[in-house]
Amino acid sequence: MLYNQTFNLDQVAFSAEGLKDAQQTVRGFYFLELLCHHYDLRL
Repeated sequence: MLYNQTFNLDQVAFSAEGLKDAQQTVRGFYFLELLCHHYDLRL
């Protein structure tokens, strides 16, 4: 039972890390979009 709880905590930590990465990626794309729009570039 304890093993399962530890495993679940690891999964939650991993998911949270993945979400953070995804958020940074989206932010990066948003910034790129703004930059391209500002300089009138096409992606």
